[in-house]
This record gives sequence, structure tokens and C-alpha cells, in this order.
Amino acid sequence: ESEVWNPGESYNTDGLRDKLGSLIGYLTASDTEKEKEAGSKEIFAVISHINKNFRKLFRQKPENEDAVQEKLEDLFIGAGLSYRREQVRIPYSSKTFIPDFTFDDISCAVEVKYCNDSRREKKLVDEINADIKAYKTMYENLIFVVYDCGFIRDVDTFIGDITGDGVLVEVIKH
Repeated sequence: ESEVWNPGESYNTDGLRDKLGSLIGYLTASDTEKEKEAGSKEIFAVISHINKNFRKLFRQKPENEDAVQEKLEDLFIGAGLSYRREQVRIPYSSKTFIPDFTFDDISCAVEVKYCNDSRREKKLVDEINADIKAYKTMYENLIFVVYDCGFIRDVDTFIGDITGDGVLVEVIKH
């Protein structure tokens, strides 16, 4: 028996529908609707691969941020996504920022963060906010992948004020 959609019922989508709706709202207007639609699909592909498959790549807790970056690169390679790793330098004030991954064709930077200590959560917020200021000078869309080893207690509070205006934060729990 096939299931019929009932508008009065709620369905568990693990927040993916909400994230997709928010993501589409975050995207800035492109020159043509065709370009915007293609960019939206590519950004959605990046996010959906992270949401669906990233945690599965870890059999053991990673030891550092580099290990998380390596696994994310494996995911991008497996998904056939076209990216550059740590090749773009963004000068901002007296500092140079280097995003972990960039997708120039969709104006997107992806940055990995690693939370392995209870004190690290607050530092991550500062780091992400600094990255946003710099990366937004060059990219319209930013994705922060935060690999949490069990120290971010309230994910909604952690991402709440950061997410929006072309910025998406994905917390991956170990």
C-alpha cells in the first residue's frame, strides 16, 4: 500500500527540508535564473553529501582537524565534486585567510572546524565569525563543517546566530 501525503500529518525529514528551504533563501541572486538554479543544485549537492555520508566515513574518532579535512576531501572526490583545497588566499586587514575547500563555480567556501574540548566551543564561534568576515569578501556562500567529539551540548544555540545570509553551519556529532 503506497503512503499518501496528508498535509495535517508531520513527517520526519531530519531537518533536510528545512535546511533546503533555508539554503535557497540564503543564496544571492545570480545573473540569470538558470545560473541560480544550477548553483542551488550544486550547493545542495555539497550539503546533502555532507549530511548523508560524512559521519559514516569515521570508524574511529579523528585525532585532529587535518584528519577531518582528509575525510571531507575523500567525500568530495567520491561525489565527483569539483573543488580546490587550500589554494585560495584571502587578504583581510593584516591577516591572510585560507579556506579549506573552495567551489569557485558556485561561489562557495567550505571550512572545517574540530571540537575536541569543552573550552573549544566558544573559541569556534570566534573563529567562524572571523572567517565569515574574510570569506564573504570573495564568496557568496559559506559552509562550516564542525566535527564535534561530544562537547557542543546545544547545537541549535551554537549555530543559531551564525547561520544565515549565505552561511550554513553543519555540526557532525561523533
